[in-house]
Amino acid sequence: LVTARNLVQHGEHSFSRVMPTNGMHPLWLYLAALWAWGVDCLGGAWLASERTWLPLQHALALFGAWTTARMARRRGAPGCVAIAVPLAFLLGFPLLHTEAALSYALLALVLSAWVAGPQSPRGGVAFGALCALAVFARLDNAFVVAAILLAGALRPGNRRVFMAAAVACAVPVGAWAVA
Repeated sequence: LVTARNLVQHGEHSFSRVMPTNGMHPLWLYLAALWAWGVDCLGGAWLASERTWLPLQHALALFGAWTTARMARRRGAPGCVAIAVPLAFLLGFPLLHTEAALSYALLALVLSAWVAGPQSPRGGVAFGALCALAVFARLDNAFVVAAILLAGALRPGNRRVFMAAAVACAVPVGAWAVA
């Protein structure tokens, strides 16, 4: 959040305003910077308050919970049980003001789309783009996304769809990684 605030207020991609930061989760940084910009437009005094970030964090956590509960109900499981652990983890541990809620929301969307199963190469491309967003939300998600794409490619009859998804995910992530 400090990096996002410095990006908005000073145009610097830095945590300390002395040196550029060497690590970040790009989608989270840009979403946080957009939120910080909106808050700064309303009044810069709010920007330093931790409460400024709560609506964004809670909206992302609730969206992830809604997606997870909907997916669980479609599979015949109770939705409240499916969301209990993630919400307790997100809201009960010191994960507020981190990329955890965005990561959860996007991984819930990825898993929901994977369970539904993209049916065509075009659907695979959309699924791959969603997977790339999940990776950009938290770079560690690349391991989860790779496992999901591999599992999908190993399903009989889905190779073309998931190869399209893998390419659609790998192109933006690869371009970002080498830039």
